[in-house]
Amino acid sequence: MIDIHCHILPQIDDGSDSLETSLAMAKALLASGIDEVIATPHLPGLSLVPLKREVIANRYELLSAAIKREGLPLKLHMSAEHNLDPLILQDVASYIVPFGVPGEEALLIELPWTEVAKERLSAMIFELQSLGYTLVLAHPERSPGYSLEWLSERVSAGGFFLQIEASSLGGYYGKKAQTRVRELIDNHLAHLAASDSHDVTMCAEFGATIAALKKELGEKAVKKLLEDNPRALLTGKSADITAI
Repeated sequence: MIDIHCHILPQIDDGSDSLETSLAMAKALLASGIDEVIATPHLPGLSLVPLKREVIANRYELLSAAIKREGLPLKLHMSAEHNLDPLILQDVASYIVPFGVPGEEALLIELPWTEVAKERLSAMIFELQSLGYTLVLAHPERSPGYSLEWLSERVSAGGFFLQIEASSLGGYYGKKAQTRVRELIDNHLAHLAASDSHDVTMCAEFGATIAALKKELGEKAVKKLLEDNPRALLTGKSADITAI
């Protein structure tokens, strides 16, 4: 299985605090049934990008080498969780850290931390898509200010998919997020699931979370969320992605 959203890179954001922690997270993910992970540290506003991007690459190489040295069968990909800051379009090339096949790459994005008009957000999304990027919106159930209608419009337009937090269904992020994620599923707006792990405990508990998802949603749905659709993103076949 593939975890497309994980803060496993060491000493870069509010995720892993050391290389040792990152390796422990890798081992916990493997024990949870994950054999491929996309490292997605927070990539905030444009003012921090020059240093941040260098750090992401540095930490990725550091962890990749350590995973290989430890003989861990975990495949690591480099990307980021991009805050959809309005300044992003001023310098897209130096801001983004996409993943997947060159020419058909994907971006994991999160909605802005500050209030931005939905019309402006829609324009930003369209502009990024026009550059050839498939967009994956992280944890929409934790952004209650955005309606199901607005999200559905973005999905219907194509090249825009929603990644739910696997643990939201069990109430990890509270009742509002739990209710919201059920609404997304009921409206066929859930395409991918991820751990969004920030520490060893979250990685270690992911196996139980996946088991709970299978019990509630069924094996076929979980396979789509954690195997088929993530693989489609990584191989440039986003046209094959469908909601559960």
